[in-house]
Amino acid sequence: MLARIELGSDPDAAIALQHQFKFRATGTPKLPEIPKTPIFELESLPGVEAFDAAGIALDSEVDLSVGLEPLGDKARAIANAIKDPAERGARRSGDPQPRLR
Repeated sequence: MLARIELGSDPDAAIALQHQFKFRATGTPKLPEIPKTPIFELESLPGVEAFDAAGIALDSEVDLSVGLEPLGDKARAIANAIKDPAERGARRSGDPQPRLR
């Protein structure tokens, strides 16, 4: 939720009004599930496991950045390809050529 109080000619009154707002949850709200993604250091980059959560992450929120759709499509293609154990093993063994169709 976003609420804005315009300062107007009396900033102190606006601040006092802001402090009067009270918010509380009603019912039993459920927090959204946050996709689990691997944590890695730049010196130790992840392998194919970095794409295990690609589908969940890409489906969770629409990316409003212009021109990133092709990158999302590539990430989905890699995530789908590594579901095949043979393909996943190829990526771990250092095979530089992805076998995406």
